[in-house]
Amino acid sequence: MKTYRRSSTSTGLIMRRRNRPDSFKTWIGYEVTVMETVEYEKLPKYEIIPNVQGRVLLNSEQMTFFIVEIPPGKSVPMHSHPHEQMGICLAGEAEFTGRTEKRIVRKGMVYRLAPNEEHEVRTIGPEKSVFLDVFSPPRTEYVTKQRSIEGHMHDCGSPPVSASAQDHISSDCSG
Repeated sequence: MKTYRRSSTSTGLIMRRRNRPDSFKTWIGYEVTVMETVEYEKLPKYEIIPNVQGRVLLNSEQMTFFIVEIPPGKSVPMHSHPHEQMGICLAGEAEFTGRTEKRIVRKGMVYRLAPNEEHEVRTIGPEKSVFLDVFSPPRTEYVTKQRSIEGHMHDCGSPPVSASAQDHISSDCSG
């Protein structure tokens, strides 16, 4: 088993590569065995749909931690997904519309959407709305998209990582 150590970070993060074909860790290429931290503002944003940006913060076998930003007057159209979704509004104000009801969600409010629940989210205030969402099971399509735009591949064959993480991964592959 190869071990990759991040250099001089306060978390002392250790990443290990494993070859378990039935494991999500094999798909992403590494397992975080202690704790993982990221500086989310250094992670690249990408357009989920026109005028709506997001970024995957963390991803695991069980969930995806995701930030989405919706500009004033813009929306995520009516949709559903097989993932349970919970989140908190970090900024702004938006209208959540389901098939039978509408709810206003403001900064500091939390919400939950059941799997396959149809919903639309539209920013209604003068500032963009920002949401921190947790999806379970993981949103693998979000992870795949973000990995494709990050474009960084560790020299030892580990998966693409954000530029901020790349700076802290040792280039010594012997380990």
